Amino acid sequence: MSELWTRDYLGLYFWRLSKLYDAAMPKRGREEELEKEKKKGKEEVEKNQLKCQYCGQSNGSLLPWKLGGNYFHNTCMVKYSEAETMVKNRVYTLVHHGKHMESKVVEGNMDRDAVSKEVFEELDKRYSENTRYYHTLTHIADLLKLSAASIATGGSRIQISDQEVVDWSILYHDIIYDAKSSTNEEDSAALFKNWAIKCRYSSQYSCALTPECVDKVHDYIIKTKTHDVSSSTDRDLQFFIDFDMSILGRESEAEYENYCHRVRLEYAHVSDEAWAHGRGAFLRGALSLPHGSGDDSKSQDEAKGTDKDKDEGKGK
Repeated sequence: MSELWTRDYLGLYFWRLSKLYDAAMPKRGREEELEKEKKKGKEEVEKNQLKCQYCGQSNGSLLPWKLGGNYFHNTCMVKYSEAETMVKNRVYTLVHHGKHMESKVVEGNMDRDAVSKEVFEELDKRYSENTRYYHTLTHIADLLKLSAASIATGGSRIQISDQEVVDWSILYHDIIYDAKSSTNEEDSAALFKNWAIKCRYSSQYSCALTPECVDKVHDYIIKTKTHDVSSSTDRDLQFFIDFDMSILGRESEAEYENYCHRVRLEYAHVSDEAWAHGRGAFLRGALSLPHGSGDDSKSQDEAKGTDKDKDEGKGK
């Protein structure tokens, strides 16, 4: 009887022990998976020489950013986070307090908080694509700073008359960015207009931009294809184009060289010879403009055009 009891007791003991082990395994498994992911990420950085999404450099330790496959140096991550916050705050202000954002008679489920959240999340997702190095939220934040400075200047200097139109244009002008495409401007303008139309006619939204604002922003974005506003009398459009082109006029040579490096990374598919030829063509074209400044987001056509003999693409 005693021997039977002992056998049963030991069986129960080992059964309970196995249950405890099974319960601990999922946690242990998750920890092991996390370690594997960290190791894999480190190996991927070392193997592929991934570059910081902010400065475009591969030297130093790179840290993963959220879940988008982007990597940053620690100091660069702080700067990028600041740019992200600035864009987010500007979107909130435009949606909540903008004169062009009208409340609809029949309010939908999406109030202004929800609309501003939707807009920012779309911007954040697009501008954080891991193929971008210059045309990121940092670029957008830089242009927003220039827009704000033109308003704050005061005095006798000419200022923007409708900052909201300019800032909506800044937010969306590079939202579609494929280095191998020649229709980025049209695609970006269309994305913005389709979103605005959805807000206007969908019962889901409680507010929408005025048609006048939508049409202007759409046209402004299209103008970034050539940056030629010599025939326009719209001062706000001229300001917007100059903001987008302002990197070429920066006094810091190091800043300009870093900008060139980051844009070059976005066009890694273009040969060095083609890039150099296209770069020169772009700069000559920019200098010939009455408002001589330029944003290399549009040099994609020039760079691709230099490879036209190799069927790389069509130039302007």
